[in-house]
Amino acid sequence: MRLTSLIFAIIFIFSLFGMSEGAEFSMRPSIMIGEEYNDNIHLQKDKIDDYITRVQPSIELEYREPRWELDLSYLLDFSYYAKGTRTDDLTHAIDAKGHMEILREFFFLNIKDSYRRVSLDIARDFTKESQFERQSDRNIFDLNPYFVLKPGSLITVTTGYIFSDIWYKEETAVNRREYIAYSDLVYELSSRVTLNAGYKYTQDDAEEMDYSKNDVSFGSRYNYAGESFVFITVGNSWLDFDKVKSSSQIFWNAGITHIFPAVTVSLESALEYIQDPDGSLVRRDNYVMSVRKVGDKISLGTYISFREFRNAVNKMLDTRSYGIGGDCRYEFTSRLAGTVNFTYERFEEELFDAKTRSYRPVLKIEYILSEGLTLAFIDQYTDSYSLEIEENNYKNNRVMVQVKKDF
Repeated sequence: MRLTSLIFAIIFIFSLFGMSEGAEFSMRPSIMIGEEYNDNIHLQKDKIDDYITRVQPSIELEYREPRWELDLSYLLDFSYYAKGTRTDDLTHAIDAKGHMEILREFFFLNIKDSYRRVSLDIARDFTKESQFERQSDRNIFDLNPYFVLKPGSLITVTTGYIFSDIWYKEETAVNRREYIAYSDLVYELSSRVTLNAGYKYTQDDAEEMDYSKNDVSFGSRYNYAGESFVFITVGNSWLDFDKVKSSSQIFWNAGITHIFPAVTVSLESALEYIQDPDGSLVRRDNYVMSVRKVGDKISLGTYISFREFRNAVNKMLDTRSYGIGGDCRYEFTSRLAGTVNFTYERFEEELFDAKTRSYRPVLKIEYILSEGLTLAFIDQYTDSYSLEIEENNYKNNRVMVQVKKDF
């Protein structure tokens, strides 16, 4: 779904239901104006610098009625490059969600649309390093009618259908459509324990390769010691690829979050299937540990991660990544705050027998000039190195000054 289609859909929803008396409505507009010096616009070994003027007007809307809800977040992002290293850049970031209760407590409809710029590299998020390099604008539109059944006071069955349209602006990425039928059962064993079971059928139609997938899963969640919890879901996927031998694979999603008096510790592990922008289906094995402490004036966080990306057809390893990072935010006064963020990543690409390491420190200082008016200074440095991959050798420094007004 394109941007114009989203706008027409929102107008249609408002015109269909109208602004009824007694409805709750809120609107929060804002605008950010910034200036940036970037000493390596294209993330290359031979640097080309530029000065960038950036303007970001945005608005958030919320509408509530007993039978339907609408949430809309929209940001227009315009960048002007003073030295002409890139033509003026205009993009959007949209998150729109609509929820309607068509038949009371039985038949519902969810509509979602998300438009934003994303990384074309499934293992490395280039949106954190650049405004446009190795990225594409992407739009995902979801239409989800579903039924909710209550065969017992402790049992909830949700059955529905999802139509998903995925579009990329860049021609190197592959557009897709997904048709999903699903049914989920949740049983409240007690106030602390829930059991769940689910089935999902996915038909994926892409320009490069079509496939179908059947998922069966079982799981549970246990809340303990206040807000601490542990959860696990285990299942099996049966995949049938067009003109390729079918395969079977166990998947899981498990984790624990324990809230200590001083810190919160989380451990998560998942084996899941995700779509690469190039059109292929990828199996991602994900392991993450994080620790966070939040105080009156200071908040600290750190994490360590390990991920593997495998071809879903033959299960061969494509990329392995290691990550470690942390952040610290300190409020010096009620108006002045500073944040330091650090990320280190290492990527091992099996196909090319190549390794890339990257580290990125970020410093951000914010000062509240007056109510709703904030001044920010940001300095971000990236150092990327690879002996085997020439395009991954670069250093980049970005210095930004931003003023944001919330109305």
